[in-house]
Amino acid sequence: MKKIVLPLLIIFSFVSVKAQYKDYGDYLSGLKKQGKLTGKERIYNPNATGLQITKPINQTAKNGSNNSVKAVTSSQCNCWIPRDSSFQVVPLNGSGSSTGPGVPPNYANDDWSTSGITLPFNFCFYGSIVGNAANQLYINNNGNISFGSPYSTFSAVAFPSNQYVMIAPFWSDVDTDGPNSRYVWYKMTPTYLIIQWDSVGYYAAHDDKLNTYQLIITDGNDPILPGGYNISFCYGDMQWTTGDASQGVNGFGGNPATVGINKGDGTTYFQISLFDTTGINFTGPVGAPRASGVDWLDYRSFMFSACGTANNLPPLSINNDTTVCDTLTVYVVGDTLLIQRLSFTAPEINQVTTMTATSSDLGSNFSVLNSTSGTVASLTFQVSGPGLTLGNYYHVAVTGTDNFTPPQSTTVNYVVYVADSSHNATTGIKTITDKQISIYPNPNNGSFVVETNNTKQFMQVYDVTGKVVLSKTITEKTIIDAGSLNEGVYNVSLTSNKGVVNKRLVIVR
Repeated sequence: MKKIVLPLLIIFSFVSVKAQYKDYGDYLSGLKKQGKLTGKERIYNPNATGLQITKPINQTAKNGSNNSVKAVTSSQCNCWIPRDSSFQVVPLNGSGSSTGPGVPPNYANDDWSTSGITLPFNFCFYGSIVGNAANQLYINNNGNISFGSPYSTFSAVAFPSNQYVMIAPFWSDVDTDGPNSRYVWYKMTPTYLIIQWDSVGYYAAHDDKLNTYQLIITDGNDPILPGGYNISFCYGDMQWTTGDASQGVNGFGGNPATVGINKGDGTTYFQISLFDTTGINFTGPVGAPRASGVDWLDYRSFMFSACGTANNLPPLSINNDTTVCDTLTVYVVGDTLLIQRLSFTAPEINQVTTMTATSSDLGSNFSVLNSTSGTVASLTFQVSGPGLTLGNYYHVAVTGTDNFTPPQSTTVNYVVYVADSSHNATTGIKTITDKQISIYPNPNNGSFVVETNNTKQFMQVYDVTGKVVLSKTITEKTIIDAGSLNEGVYNVSLTSNKGVVNKRLVIVR
């Protein structure tokens, strides 16, 4: 790796250092436009800014021109953490090349990284604790984090690779110098780190297309990620894949973007896919005969644990249909619930995934209509309402299993609520569609968000005996503190002038 040494820079004032570095960054940017850089050239800034630890808080705060409510936990289907005042812009001024370093308050740049970060928690990565003083973490502008070394590399490579120790929600040539591009944000607490690339542009300072995505890493115990997961990828609107210096044209083609994680030993990795085009075509982890379409990522999320030592992670659920992200509703009179967008993929190349679905309590009212194995496996099941008990909750477990030795499996559990076809069983009020109301995360640890699509709702929470244990008026998006409630299953009734919605709420301590 080439290191560009700038003699005597440290004797100048900080402002002069920034000016000097910017001159070198602009010079390198010129070389990059000429195709004379590899991304491994690097300037080091001795005056880099470190990251700060923030304590988790619950509050409503303004972020730019938008009001945001902070969610304290995440789920597969409501994975984006709205920013509040505890978030800060990532100080991308530690090292890099091309138009840098970034300077406060927004640290706009191309190809720069933070200085080394010692995490305040133990992050387990393929059996090793990383992000510590001996093996520091770096946030890189180009859509990834790394361990032991920062990376300015702007053209992604496919995994596995023996060069990069990396977690890459979307490794590509991010450039936030364009006037309409936004920035990279972070929040670090004693148990987790959130990084958000929010509406970022691509090289060279293009902002006609913008990408939005988020990475969370945790100690494996924080409830911001459920079930022992320690990594989450979350996507908003994804609009480009490739910068100009990676042979991209108008944001596409050339060297594809990489989504996955890589241990750096040439064998241990997983790769969701490579992306170099528009559209929703998904080619799996191999990314062939051509790479996947970036629109396939829109509003998807993935959660997994990278703590195991084996070179095989369980299959990933790649469903993005929000109707199966919450409690499903089937009507007791003449209704059949058909769920047909359930998919799993094995994130390692050349693995095949199979899917099964079972129900412990639906009996003959439950059936699997089809199950297809492959790089991407899919399954359709149905639940018929007649004969089920009005007001009861039933359960369906869907499992994806790969063909590695030994095989690995992932199970996603769904809940089916039985409702009257036209009226609420208790109040006699017409029941409206569940899609108009979102409660997330669910399960949660006693703090959750109710989102009502601008419809005012009166919320009542019932325990298993039918007793009202919490009441509140909800407007738009509201964070609910249910810390006084015990662990267990509750029924949530939300009433408006349009009718009633019933939801199931699970609190886990």
